[in-house]
Order: sequence, then C-alpha cells, then structure tokens
Amino acid sequence: YNILSFIILISKFLFNRKMKIYTICDDSLEIARQCRGIRKFMRSILLFLFTGIILADKKALDWYKNNLSHRAELIYFPIIQNNRLFRQRLEKVVDLSVRKRKRYMLENKTVLLYVGRLVEVKNIFFLLEVYKSVRKKHMDTSLVIVGEGRLKDSLIKYTNEEALSENVLFTGKEEGDELFSWYN
Repeated sequence: YNILSFIILISKFLFNRKMKIYTICDDSLEIARQCRGIRKFMRSILLFLFTGIILADKKALDWYKNNLSHRAELIYFPIIQNNRLFRQRLEKVVDLSVRKRKRYMLENKTVLLYVGRLVEVKNIFFLLEVYKSVRKKHMDTSLVIVGEGRLKDSLIKYTNEEALSENVLFTGKEEGDELFSWYN
C-alpha cells in the first residue's frame, strides 16, 4: 500500500477503466493488526479500488475478511513456505551449498540470487542493469541466476558484452536439493 498503487489507479482511470488491478500483500496477522497512520488510510482506500488483494498468510486473510470493509476480492495464495520445514530442507543441503560456494568461487562473496523463468515479463535485463550499479559499489558480490527460458542466450550474451560474465552465474533449471542449496 504505497504511492505506486495510486499511480497505477490513476492510470487505470485515465486510460483503461476496464483494467483489473491485483496486488500481493505479505502482511502477517500481527502486521495487519498493527497497521497505523498513512499506511492504514491507504489500505482502507485500496481495499475498495483494487480488483483483488492476494494475501500470503491465511490468518491475515481471515482477519482482513472479518475486520476490514472491502470490495476487493481477498485471495489466499500461500507463497511463503512453512518456516520449520523450509529450515529443515536448508539444513539438509548445507554440505551441497558449501561445495557449490567452492566450485563457483563464491567464498567471501555476497551472493545475490534470482530464481525463476528467463522470460520478458520477469525483466531480467533490468536486474542485470541494477546489478551493474551494485557491483560498482560492492565488488565482492556475485549474481546467481537459477532458471531457464527463451532469453537465456540473450542474457548470457549481454553479460559478456557488459563485462559481467565473471560475476554472473547462470545455473540453468534446478529443483529439489539442488535448488534449496542455492537458498543457503
């Protein structure tokens, strides 16, 4: 619930009134209850002007439904994993994570991680532009890109042209323990 939300709404009313606007809200129950000031005001307005709000916490969703007036559709989408199970999976692959750090020479570096499809809608070229800026100030960083997609070859070519290839690693698609090791 920020100024960008209102800019999008203004665009809708000026250019395309039929546009549907959904947003994702990762409020926990505690954050939803403690919302104050301008953020609370903006939330109350956007609950009527957005088409839908997707909440990642079931308790927060129930609280929204029972305590807030809304016209927006409230949707539960559990994008956040069970913390205990997630930590167990991460602990299980620590050795694999350590091996990858050594193999890809990532020791003593801050690793920035992207996991997802390599397609236009994900705007990976913008991510690489931002990484170039980060790299100027923080030379001890590397960017790891986990995923596949039709832009992979173009992205690799771009990293070569921009002299980023030594610091950007494309792993391809990874799943299961291989993927979880990157989160570590």
